[in-house]
Amino acid sequence: MLSIQGLDVSYGPVPAVKALSLQVDRGEIVSLIGANGAGKSTVLRSVCGLTPVSGGKIYLNQQNITGMATEKIAKLGLAMVPEGRRIFQQMTVEENLLLGTASWTTSKAAIQRNLCSVYHSFPRLAQRRRQIAGTLSGGEQQMLAIGRALMSVPHTILLDEPSMGLAPILVEEIFQLVKALGTGGLSVLLVEQNASMALSVSHRVYVLENGTCVMSGTPDKMIGNDALRAAYLGGGKHALNSP
Repeated sequence: MLSIQGLDVSYGPVPAVKALSLQVDRGEIVSLIGANGAGKSTVLRSVCGLTPVSGGKIYLNQQNITGMATEKIAKLGLAMVPEGRRIFQQMTVEENLLLGTASWTTSKAAIQRNLCSVYHSFPRLAQRRRQIAGTLSGGEQQMLAIGRALMSVPHTILLDEPSMGLAPILVEEIFQLVKALGTGGLSVLLVEQNASMALSVSHRVYVLENGTCVMSGTPDKMIGNDALRAAYLGGGKHALNSP
């Protein structure tokens, strides 16, 4: 569903992502982990057209979306849950959700069906549908951000640091929701600093260091790997090649 081939991204003369290749298959959860500044969020922003790429190709459902406008990419079935949630604080829960429909339909019947589906998946949002979004707890705001993305009926969803700022018990709950997205058939590219939680829900993992993929594989091959810990904490490439 998503294929990134030799992606290069620079901010002026400074390279942020270098020759990155990865793919996410249908119904698969793939995680991108690494230290702060590794280039993880830049990858997501590049995929959805918010950050220009300087090299490489990005394909969504086999269609080349490299350099395409963000609104056109959204209409092709891609949704993003941004870092920090970025909900509209002064609007109600339901108003935030309805904004997620702008890219795909104006049919009131279709919007209502999908609204019911999101409320079924997130009962707490249904209970707070008239509540001002800024008054929700951090976990509820993250649910709202995910629900808003689902309102666009995507086949592929990008999640940027969903555990950020949440208490441990809420992190567990959010990652159960992430796992359910994959089980439900969505393709998910997850950026997450909490490596253990990312490994627990992912089919495959890529480790970024200074914009370069230094390791990739399935979670069962990577759990307990000293090299993974070195990369996540910012260790050099030599650490990744050690026994």
